[in-house]
Amino acid sequence: MRADGAGPGDLARLLRPRSVAILGGRAAAEAVRQLRAVGYDGTIWPVHPSQAEIAGVPAYRSVAALPAAPDAAFVAVNRYATIEIVAALAARGAGGAVAYASGFAESGESGRTLQAKLVEAAGAMPVLGPNCYGFINYLDGVLLWPDQHGGRRVERGVAIVTQSGNIGLNLTMQRRAVPIAYLVTLGNQATLDALRMLGPSAQKLAITHQTGTADAEETRAGYAALGLVGRVEPFIVDMGDAYATADVVVARAGAMTCAELTAVGLPAVLVPYPYAADDHQRRNAEVLVRAGAAEMILDRELSGERLAATLRTLIDDPARRAAMAARARALGRPDAADRVAEACVRLLAN
Repeated sequence: MRADGAGPGDLARLLRPRSVAILGGRAAAEAVRQLRAVGYDGTIWPVHPSQAEIAGVPAYRSVAALPAAPDAAFVAVNRYATIEIVAALAARGAGGAVAYASGFAESGESGRTLQAKLVEAAGAMPVLGPNCYGFINYLDGVLLWPDQHGGRRVERGVAIVTQSGNIGLNLTMQRRAVPIAYLVTLGNQATLDALRMLGPSAQKLAITHQTGTADAEETRAGYAALGLVGRVEPFIVDMGDAYATADVVVARAGAMTCAELTAVGLPAVLVPYPYAADDHQRRNAEVLVRAGAAEMILDRELSGERLAATLRTLIDDPARRAAMAARARALGRPDAADRVAEACVRLLAN
């Protein structure tokens, strides 16, 4: 089935492609732009059934219409079309694919059935995903990645595999770390898994979910697959409004977040960012945990089951939420700006 004769599990063509097929709409267009921005010198073949071009590059109508089997493909269509396209790519002898769509095994029994069909459709062709943000190869200047990133071409470096596209993106922004040669993301569905495991209780929740630019689209699709209504935003502009309508917050544990939680008095489940300098987010979270204002789940221990169990104890116990809120408020410094201003005035006076 594979034109180069490579055996199952061989990722060489996928990760070091000389030709790339890009299939889909908005995410696909961004993937084309990122390929060109990184200086990819191979062939780019966008595929779309009705558009004449994608991000300024002429498009083909189907996989069958491509001039040859692509070494790699970025498949950013819905989950049902993903199965059909992966089958077509495998039949053409493509080197591998990134399956961007969510709504597979992470979404329940029907999704697991679809994922089994996807595996069958792929056959011996390697597939990253589904529910996968893509990969970046900084050694060879090629990526299948539908968003901005902060890395640059290198001659040597480490390889990173992460569940979360957002964490992967953040890692490319680091300036004090070792050089990154490869970044491969696999998708992070802990929050959506937790909501699924909450069962009927999740239907009663009014959820506001800030994802960052990287994960907004796939998170919306995840909510839809679960039949949940959630407000999913890349960034929340009015945090005051968001806090005012919240009973519980699930968040990282940056200094600003912790200061805000204590100023407004909200109970929280904190998941410290594991790559923060000197592990300071864990230390921030521990302050709130010791005061009885928050629960903490370390990133390496995060799973849908663990998060669901923690949230359930808060959802089902209003008295506990109220006690945690009071303890958070006791830690708050709502007059912090005045204190800083007064300190500055004293320094100037001296």
